[in-house]
Amino acid sequence: MRVRGVRAVARRPGVTALPALAVAAALAATGAAAGGAPGSDEAGGAGSPGSRLTLIAGGDLMPVGATAAVIEREGADSLFVHVGPALRRADIAFANLEAPLARRGTPTRGKPLEDLEAGRDYLFRGSPAVAAAMARAGVDVVSVANNHTMDYGPVGLRDTLTALGRVGVRPVGAGPSLAAARRPVVVERRGVRVAFLAYSDVLPLLSVAGRATPGIAPAKGVWTGRPAEHEIADDVRAARARADHVIVSMHWGTESHTMPDCRQLSLGRRILDAGATAVLGHHPHVLQPFEARDGRLVAYSLGNLVASPRGRLARETALVTLALDRHGVVAWEAMPLLIERGRPGPAPEPVRRAVRARLEASTTSTAERCRRPR
Repeated sequence: MRVRGVRAVARRPGVTALPALAVAAALAATGAAAGGAPGSDEAGGAGSPGSRLTLIAGGDLMPVGATAAVIEREGADSLFVHVGPALRRADIAFANLEAPLARRGTPTRGKPLEDLEAGRDYLFRGSPAVAAAMARAGVDVVSVANNHTMDYGPVGLRDTLTALGRVGVRPVGAGPSLAAARRPVVVERRGVRVAFLAYSDVLPLLSVAGRATPGIAPAKGVWTGRPAEHEIADDVRAARARADHVIVSMHWGTESHTMPDCRQLSLGRRILDAGATAVLGHHPHVLQPFEARDGRLVAYSLGNLVASPRGRLARETALVTLALDRHGVVAWEAMPLLIERGRPGPAPEPVRRAVRARLEASTTSTAERCRRPR
């Protein structure tokens, strides 16, 4: 159920188009072995220095609402029945965990009651059993830098990190302090080291980590005496010094918008310029285009993965596989999916075409608009 062909990432200046290549030529060259155990840190590096690896990335994991009812009836493993083989086949699998996995905790005071009652904001909390299902499905690393991680306060965060740690899924982007939230997770597969960082541009009150208080890593504001954007660039450079690749997860953009906004365009390119190999976006809950530059890539939004959205666009999604060598992204491939009853599954041909068009849409007009004087 994959998009026909693989998109090669050209290494020449500027944003490039992505011409098709044969699947075997680009992704089969990575080999089929899956490296070390899920979530292992700097382990499983048995490959040669020239090895390629595959990173598969998905959108938001939201085991809440109607999806929680599916879990009650059919078990959490049922959510991954169609995508588990693809997740396990990749060397590293990544997604955004958009809810604390906890039974304890107090609802945050950072989200006004009137907004919650009017449906302008939400409090999410999922079953801790989802963590083990994620691990069995093959998920290695999850971002927890988002606007729902602190929905049930420090206790909810602590229980989430504990639940993930018990099953070997590595969280990034939140922790007991700002330093911990900004700390990279480094995974080694086939002799290639990949560092993950995660930040949120959507910051409810009381959600940002402090010097000695728990929370998420912010993508904006001044928290250490310098703008967060400068700190992110410093974090990328520091992570690049100890890894072959830096993958940055960004929770940003506008919900339900199928094109990135000016902030996404400028910050995404700034992160690439600091040395990141790829930027993986979340929060809009719909797919947005990809851009490739000089062997590097920005996926502005990966949409949903496990969720129960109402709208058609939010149900049409994809898993995206990046083929990496030591120099950058060699190629990418999309596996279109359609979410039904909370779980992603095979997409019919019209959805496959729509997904491909959305991922390959040009951002040129948006970039031109962003450059105009206001």
